[in-house]
Amino acid sequence: MKRINERVNIRAVQIRMLVAYVLLSFFSIYTISTLIINFSSDVLANKVSNLISANCQQIELNTNNYLNTVETITTLLFADEKYYKYNPVKDEYDEYTRIKNDEAIADRIADLGLMQNFSDFAVVYSNGNRVGWTSNTTAALFDAEELYKELKSSINNTRTQDGWIFGIGDVTDRLYYVKQLNDDAIIMTSFYSRELENAFEYPTELEGMVINLVDENNTILYSSKPDNIASVLDEEIAGIIEGKASDNYIANANSCENGWSVVCAMPTSYILGETNQIKHSALVMAWIVVAIMIAIGLAFLSHMFKPVDSVVEELQEEAVTDMLSGLFNKQSFNAEVSRRLSGLRPEATRTFVMIDVDNFKLVNDNLGHAYGDEFIVRMGKLVSEQFDEGYTVGRVGGDEFAIYTEKDNENVEEETAAIVNAIKDLFAAFDKEFFEDKTRVNVSLSIGIAVLTGERRFDNLYKAADEALYISKKSGKNRYTIYDAGEVK
Repeated sequence: MKRINERVNIRAVQIRMLVAYVLLSFFSIYTISTLIINFSSDVLANKVSNLISANCQQIELNTNNYLNTVETITTLLFADEKYYKYNPVKDEYDEYTRIKNDEAIADRIADLGLMQNFSDFAVVYSNGNRVGWTSNTTAALFDAEELYKELKSSINNTRTQDGWIFGIGDVTDRLYYVKQLNDDAIIMTSFYSRELENAFEYPTELEGMVINLVDENNTILYSSKPDNIASVLDEEIAGIIEGKASDNYIANANSCENGWSVVCAMPTSYILGETNQIKHSALVMAWIVVAIMIAIGLAFLSHMFKPVDSVVEELQEEAVTDMLSGLFNKQSFNAEVSRRLSGLRPEATRTFVMIDVDNFKLVNDNLGHAYGDEFIVRMGKLVSEQFDEGYTVGRVGGDEFAIYTEKDNENVEEETAAIVNAIKDLFAAFDKEFFEDKTRVNVSLSIGIAVLTGERRFDNLYKAADEALYISKKSGKNRYTIYDAGEVK
């Protein structure tokens, strides 16, 4: 017997279960790992943020201390009136007095700057005179009187009469502090910005952090990355300092007493680089675990479904098979023939045969129902043997059987002849198989044949063959009739 083509595929169900199991396992493992890692990342980011904030504050204090030291040393020139009241521009001094005053101021500057790494420490007068020491770099920037004017324009704190300068004359490797000594004198102090290196120290835990000293315009005056000096602070980092959110940096800023700011920043990619590596490793581990679970799952499902497969197979067989004849039952026969009809070209020939066992009631009445059941078993075997390859065969009633086949051509006469020959063979086989039964209860076969083209409906084919069967029964039984009314509308 040809079994139904579209059975429930238990193996497909098993595979879907396994896929669901694997996906659930993978996403569970990966989700849990990701949640843990993300939580750890947040904790790490907060810890680093707090550490950056604390160190930025410490660096700001260190920077303030250094700048305050410069200011304090400079201010010590006000300790004696002879230093800050001496004004050779307005007051007239003889040569001796002027020399002595200049020597006194120079000695005082030498004493104050003795332990400091100042590159410049001098009093610059409006007439161009200078007392103290001036580096060649500073001296080459302006002539004597222009230097005073430049320093004078840099005094931006009217209360303390002082100011800090960066980039004077495009010099970017040092910082200048200037203070008005009297109406015609300005104290100029400078030091190499690399002297702040000690103030910019930070723990190894913050490796990757960049420290910048910036002015009010976010110009970088000094940096732990020397290439940054004289450039403008990164806009995103500047935005963080102003309160904007960013996923790319963690940054903090502290203001110095002179208006400059210490800005500490670290890329989040650097902070979370190790965490991202852990995420990658977690993903790899998740796949490894999933691969192991697939193997375990396959073994488990195979073991679990081995007995189930046979049971389900039996249930499937029972669902589509008539229990006595072993053929398709009425519902499954209908479904299978309808399926085959749906895929045919209109020109194809459809052959539908209805078979009825004449006088079967006498079998049950005279020989018993058990014998009648055995009769159906033998009949089912006989029909399935006569119509095997290419035929759909079913038991559609108590003693009624149906056969369907098709050919992809328009030759109705040829197909009619073919089915008639097959029916004649069936009659011969029936007479041989049921010879004794024919003698005892006069059983025989009545058959209706419908060979049509263009028909796609099962019920129309069934009706045509059934009408032909009715004619066979009415005409004396033990015969076949070919439906000859043309295509059923």
